[in-house]
Amino acid sequence: IAAGLIARITEATGCEPGALTAAIGPCIGGSAYPVGPEVVDALRAIGLADRDFLHQDGPGALCVDLSRAVAAQLRATGIGALERIERCTVTDPELYSHRRDGPQTGRQAGVIARLSA
Repeated sequence: IAAGLIARITEATGCEPGALTAAIGPCIGGSAYPVGPEVVDALRAIGLADRDFLHQDGPGALCVDLSRAVAAQLRATGIGALERIERCTVTDPELYSHRRDGPQTGRQAGVIARLSA
């Protein structure tokens, strides 16, 4: 999704990826997101190296660091600037987490904005 978004933005605006800035907000952290081998295989299939997403949480446990995975995809597009807010929605009690709190939790939003014409 990240690479597709950058491609769409650059096509629509005519700007180069290097002129764009991205921020990756809080999300589930690597140690809090255990996955099966099929998820790891899918991430490898889209061209990510293990160092781009894999968080090893003990012997045999596979966990995915989503923020790191998206950052790797954005860097591959040649994006100009990137900021990661490395707060985990599961372990940080100040943030909403459906996984931690269930459906009664609050909601977060992602925003894409064009700051100049």
